[in-house]
Order: sequence, then structure tokens, then C-alpha cells
Amino acid sequence: MAPRSGYYFFAATLQFSGGNGNGDGVIVGIYNNGDSNDNNTTIIVLEPGLIKNLTAQSITAMMKLDPKDRVDVRLEGVDKSTFTVSYSSFLGFLIGQ
Repeated sequence: MAPRSGYYFFAATLQFSGGNGNGDGVIVGIYNNGDSNDNNTTIIVLEPGLIKNLTAQSITAMMKLDPKDRVDVRLEGVDKSTFTVSYSSFLGFLIGQ
């Protein structure tokens, strides 16, 4: 939760496995207040067929937040694909106002 208004930098890395590598896709995102339609959301889409066995993806974002805004990281399978996260890291800090 943002303690005060300003511009924040965020970075996350997820290591995951799952899918069969033949049509599975993944969306990795840093979301503001849980809204995937917010203009203040950053996502990376991994194309279907590129995910096999163990995969890692990093993502960075800079967001303008207000007090009490929440930020979360998600990994979502596309087309009902199931993935398991085995490692994750997340950091965020205030850059300026």
C-alpha cells in the first residue's frame, strides 16, 4: 500500500512451470488497485508455445500512486492453462513526487 502520493518503481521476477508448451500462454502483470483495465497497469504477454518446463520472467513498472493505492503481481494462464509459481521476488520504492 502506498504511504504517500508519488511515482514508484516496481520490479518482480517469477519462476514458474506448467502447461504443455503447445498452445499455452501466460500474462505476467503488475496491477494498480487490482484493475487489469487501468492505464496504470503494466503487463507482459508470453506467446503460446514458448512456455516449456521451468520458465522465468521479470517485469518492471513505474506508476503514479496515491495514498492507500495497492499494487500486486499476478501470473495468469491464457485459455485455461494452469501454471505453478516456484519462486517470486518483488520490490518497490518511491522515486519522487
